[in-house]
Order: sequence, then structure tokens, then C-alpha cells
Amino acid sequence: MSLLKRELVYTTLTPITSDELFMQLERELSSKNYIQDTWHDAIVEREKSYPTGLGFESVGIAIPHTDPIHIKNPYIAFIKLKEPVVFDFMAGAGDPVSAEFVINLGIQHEEDQVGLLQQLMGIFADEDCVEALRNASDEDQIFDLLESYLA
Repeated sequence: MSLLKRELVYTTLTPITSDELFMQLERELSSKNYIQDTWHDAIVEREKSYPTGLGFESVGIAIPHTDPIHIKNPYIAFIKLKEPVVFDFMAGAGDPVSAEFVINLGIQHEEDQVGLLQQLMGIFADEDCVEALRNASDEDQIFDLLESYLA
């Protein structure tokens, strides 16, 4: 999948909160020319209004994103956290989620989002996929797994 970039797979970010994660991710994405200067404030506000935490049977994830106007170049950033970060449950419909994985979608065409979200749901609902991602030892292994899952 062309939105998935090897350079945007992270295993070394160490945020304690979602706000810290967004600050760390902003530095990474900005330095690589993926986002506008407005991205950070926009993603924080969107996360407050429309939380993105999802709890599956075997894993918690978050899929934060913002409006296309804040994106320079489309991307998917994948973060495997060393320690889970708490996100509010999507649509405020449940308890907060301890996210082990964060998938930040930088999509410029909202119509692309639905199919991608369906694919991501399938990955994280599959315990074998989750376990493979947990056991992956580096960014390259994670990228290769995700590329095969999203093919």
C-alpha cells in the first residue's frame, strides 16, 4: 500500500500521554514534509472531540487522524509503543483504551479512509496478526508485516 512508508514505522517513541505522542510524531512528520504547521493543534482538537481508541479482544489501538487540509503528503505512520498510552474510546462509547499500537492516518481523500479503516480493523481483530506485530523486533519487520496485511 503506497501510503505506508518504511520511514514512518516507529518503535523508539516513548510518550507517556497522547499529547506527548502527538508532539513526538509532529517532529518526525514535519521534518519529513508530511504535515502542515497546523497539524498538531488540529489532531489534538480532533482527538478531544472524536476519540480514536479501540479495544479489541487481544489489543488496544488508536487511529488518530485529522482533516486533509493539515496534510502535505499522504501517509500512514505506525507506532509500536514500548508502554501503552491511554486514549479515550472511539465515539466516547466505552472505557479508555490502553493503546499498544497507534496508526496515524494522513489521508488527503476522505473516501480512501473507509476501506483503509476496514483493513486495519481486520488486522487487529486477528490475534495472529497482533501477535506477529508484538513480536516483530524492528521497524523493517513491522513494515513488511503491515505491507503484507494491507496488500
